[in-house]
Amino acid sequence: MEISNNEKEDTDVRLLREMGYTQELYRGFSPLMSFAFCFTAVNVFASISLGLTYSLTTGGSGVTFWSWIIGSVFTILVGLSMAEICSVYPSAGSVYHWAGQLTSAKHAPLASFICGWFNFIGNAANDAAISSAFATMVNAAIVLNGGDSLSTGVQVAIGIGITFIWAAQNALRIDQQGWLNILAAFFQISSTIVIVIVLFVMAPQRASASDVFTSTYNGTGFPMGYMYCISILPTLFSFAGYEAGAHLAEETRGAGRAAPKGIVGTCICGALVGVAYILALLFAIPDVETFINNNSGENASPSLVVATYQLAAPGAAAMALTILLIINLYFAGMSCITVTSRIGFAMARDGVFPLSKYLRWIYKRTKTPLANIFFVFVVDSLLLLLQLASATAFNSILAIATFGFQVSYLMPIFLRCTVARKTFVLGEFNLGRFGVPIAIIASIWLTVTSIIMFFPSEYPVTKDNMNYTVVIVGGVLVLAATYWFISARHWFVGPKRVDADPTPLPPGHVASEDNMTKDVSSEVATSRFTTYNCSSNASCGCSVKSAVVTKIINGEPATKETWGWAASLRYSSSNSHYCGGTIISNLHILTAAHCTIKLASPSLINVYVGSIYLSSVVQVRRVSKIYNHPSYSSDTFHNDIAILKLSSPLNLDQDGVDLICLPNISSTRLSTGEYPIAGLNLVAIGWGVLSDGSEIASPILQQVTIQSIAANSIYCKNIGIHDSYTQFCAGVMPLGGKDTCQGDSGGPLLMFTSENVWEQVGITSVGYKCALANYPGLYTRVAAYQSWINATMNNANQIFTISYIIFIPLILMNKL
Repeated sequence: MEISNNEKEDTDVRLLREMGYTQELYRGFSPLMSFAFCFTAVNVFASISLGLTYSLTTGGSGVTFWSWIIGSVFTILVGLSMAEICSVYPSAGSVYHWAGQLTSAKHAPLASFICGWFNFIGNAANDAAISSAFATMVNAAIVLNGGDSLSTGVQVAIGIGITFIWAAQNALRIDQQGWLNILAAFFQISSTIVIVIVLFVMAPQRASASDVFTSTYNGTGFPMGYMYCISILPTLFSFAGYEAGAHLAEETRGAGRAAPKGIVGTCICGALVGVAYILALLFAIPDVETFINNNSGENASPSLVVATYQLAAPGAAAMALTILLIINLYFAGMSCITVTSRIGFAMARDGVFPLSKYLRWIYKRTKTPLANIFFVFVVDSLLLLLQLASATAFNSILAIATFGFQVSYLMPIFLRCTVARKTFVLGEFNLGRFGVPIAIIASIWLTVTSIIMFFPSEYPVTKDNMNYTVVIVGGVLVLAATYWFISARHWFVGPKRVDADPTPLPPGHVASEDNMTKDVSSEVATSRFTTYNCSSNASCGCSVKSAVVTKIINGEPATKETWGWAASLRYSSSNSHYCGGTIISNLHILTAAHCTIKLASPSLINVYVGSIYLSSVVQVRRVSKIYNHPSYSSDTFHNDIAILKLSSPLNLDQDGVDLICLPNISSTRLSTGEYPIAGLNLVAIGWGVLSDGSEIASPILQQVTIQSIAANSIYCKNIGIHDSYTQFCAGVMPLGGKDTCQGDSGGPLLMFTSENVWEQVGITSVGYKCALANYPGLYTRVAAYQSWINATMNNANQIFTISYIIFIPLILMNKL
């Protein structure tokens, strides 16, 4: 059964809540939109066009091509590692949020603070670079058409103007932008195909294969080895921002799978599109050195890519290709503003910026972070104005953008393969045993290439050709460090963590003695806890006190007289608890077959009911008969259900001893869908151990809220579900952290129904260890055994009645 969009959305909202955040943004992105958005934001077609001048003047054709191939391979590895992390933590903060999750709670604030600032600055610098490139290409088109070159001031004005348009466009609802992104992705691919065909078909002369793949042009003045190193930078810039889909995870349906696929898909498709485009450009330039000389000095072209178009297809064709490039830059800038505003929103939500409470404001009509969108516009405009002061300094923007991305990618990936190596949970998208090796390779690659970004590109180094990246990055670091030590370190706690210590339930939140009348309507939810008030007329599924379940990580002690149907199965020889059960009549206990199948005699166990404490004795009964399901399999835990017949009836009039309701649904309904359906909140109770590997039962009954999971999900496949008709899985996926454990077997998994009563929908059966990520618990589906339960109970009662009738005369004769 496929999961509907509504069920996916519920799962996404629940996962976001598990990470400590509420759903504030509009979740309207489909998986296709997520990929299209990533692909448009990166836009390798436009990025390669911008970096062609640096590539050719640094290393020539052969170095340009092989730098792309090498850079693409390592970028895909980085993307895979980031996608694996994104699957577990799909939040708008992306790398900023991941850095805070993958280190210790003590170091989380500083790690996320550093990572967030680098990512935000990198994205803002990238925005400015795209805006400036848009203005440059408009100027190139004017020159190509015979007009005069625009002044720097006019180009800056065009850059700021187009940035404002992008910001205004980002006020649209995210699904409306999504359709534009799909159009943009289609346009980018189509543009690339058109330009590749035009360049190959119309170029009057072509470079030889030897020229394209092996020739070099060292325009740096440095040794060849040095030149090879710095030639990788354009490739890094071309791919920068491929985590874009992760920043929109809170606006994407099925984000745990869609966002990671968008990252990886963008890296792979971008690499392939880039290869085709680069080859077309390089084959259209028959002699790189002559081409560079012809477009330098007084004859300098505003852009070598436009000069390449003019060389291969002069006149109107070159103008058409340039217009295609400008349109692609428009789409890329539109998406880049979206990305930067989302990382800014996530940081403001956690209080990183001064005036964060204003910067996190959301426009209610479209559920977009409008305040942060225009904050990004202001930051981008200030960076664009830098061109008026120093063209050389602004040229470092590309390196700053790429460096910011590199460092923000490096931090979570490095933490994933070091600090969090043994504790990292696996999400829906994971690399299995290859996760750590790939993360190590990615970390080394990001570290080495980040260092290279500080290298100068020309020798001798002068104030005019100096690489100002180190100066600007150093300045940002000084400002951020000052802000941290003077202010932020005293109050900033980082993004909310999934392992945060639970806050104790405040006094008074448990139903008082005056509220024992059980007449309050169903479920009362707050941000911290849920109170389940059951029906006053219920004959089952309603205990003395209302159940109060907090919405926190892990289980919690139950309240006295809340779960009156809970039964503890104990060995009669040692009085030690080993399994759970449920009162289904005054003579019968429902439990799991694997709890009783190996018992040689019913007399080996006793049943304790009426108290949440193992040390307290209220009612104890011996077991007279055990009915294991005849088709129980100890290999697959199929038909893991059993009924215990008690030696004497329980006193159901005593407080704290109650019957549980059992499902009563038609076989037709059960055969056409799961019961319970996927995505419901269910409550498991039991006295099992509190941590995997422990052998000590909990002295007090525990309760924990988990969710039912679709049988066809990857998580159910992980646990090895044998028969989805009679079994189902439940847990908190993919994070784990909530589960039943050893000693909970045989106990109930409960659903609060629309009739305001508790119904036992599952029997705790089996699991892989306890509370692990990606591994839910497996439960026997009680609804599938309605007929067997009724028949077994009736048979047991008939045997009891017949036996009683036979022994009455004997008893009377003995008395006479």
